[in-house]
Amino acid sequence: MSPSQVNNTLPGLTTAKYYNQLQAIEAKKDNKCKLIAKDRTYLASIGFMPKDDLKNAAKGIDEWVIIDGPMQTFY
Repeated sequence: MSPSQVNNTLPGLTTAKYYNQLQAIEAKKDNKCKLIAKDRTYLASIGFMPKDDLKNAAKGIDEWVIIDGPMQTFY
């Protein structure tokens, strides 16, 4: 799966708000969110297809947001 395919697919698989990198920098600067992906690890199950891998990654993202609170973002 290409980076653009991941960028287009992942936002639809997670319930978290998805920002591109520039949007995330602005939102963080304006205190609209905080970065939660930095210095984190998550082991997702390997899927049969690339989209299955992304579904498992999205599950991990959603778990981080639940643990850390509602004003989160990822990129």
